Amino acid sequence: MKNTVIWLDGALVPQKEASIPLTTHTLHYGSGAFEGIRCYATDNGPAVFRLSDHVERLLQSFSCFGAPFPWSKEAIEQAIIATIKANAFEDCYIRPIIFFGGESLLLSPKELSIHCAILVMDMDKYLGKEPIRMGISSVKRIHPESMPIHHKINGFYVNSILAFHDARSRGFDEALLLDHGGTIAEGSVANIFFVVDGVLITPSTTSILPGITRSTILSIAKELGIETRVETLPLEIIEKATEAFLCGTASEITPIKSIESKYFSAPGGMTQALHTEYQSAIRGKRKEPALMSRSWVTFVNGEGNL
Repeated sequence: MKNTVIWLDGALVPQKEASIPLTTHTLHYGSGAFEGIRCYATDNGPAVFRLSDHVERLLQSFSCFGAPFPWSKEAIEQAIIATIKANAFEDCYIRPIIFFGGESLLLSPKELSIHCAILVMDMDKYLGKEPIRMGISSVKRIHPESMPIHHKINGFYVNSILAFHDARSRGFDEALLLDHGGTIAEGSVANIFFVVDGVLITPSTTSILPGITRSTILSIAKELGIETRVETLPLEIIEKATEAFLCGTASEITPIKSIESKYFSAPGGMTQALHTEYQSAIRGKRKEPALMSRSWVTFVNGEGNL
């Protein structure tokens, strides 16, 4: 990662000069929240995709700890824009993180200082540009009664790391996690969709992180007149499906070539159509669905975006 300017606790500073103490609570316990956001080059300059939705989820995730966050949602959105501008990025990945300070290593962080950093960096499409092979991991998705799994909490991603390593050790590109009931949940860091008899199907939100890209795909599919279903998915759906793909901010839309020994069209016709529309959406070229309450695209150099 090249040296960039980051936003840290209200100021833009060179990344190489930024530091935190080794007693930082979040380093030891995973007690923080983060987001992954993308900025894309468009005909009207760089634009952040679904900025407001991402920042809203960031703050909702951190609220799990019951500690007051010292900045407003609007201030964090403006800080993200300022960080992109400071680094003169057209395309970039954005990682805001909220973390607790290092005043104590006692378990509860509620009395500790609260910090926020925003990093921007070059990042190619996660998992690459080719269709991938997935393996069903022996590592199960975190039980929804043990953690607030609908939030992006730092420590939760140990679950993803272990599942990903399990899949890679068996020669696959990515892991498919099952939930506590043995039904399909998601990839290690992405949601999953299947196409069965022309219907687009994705797991219910019971045991997954309901991704912002996932909601984007569902909205686009409805605009295209594609029938969609959100439901509990048994393993048998893998054999019935003709197409499958992952989606997420980092992975965008990634066609799945196979899950274990079952092969799919990769990319199939529906996957390709959704990919085309998604690419238009993230670059500000697609009319947004009327059902959306806020704009999907925030132009970095625009006026009145935030």
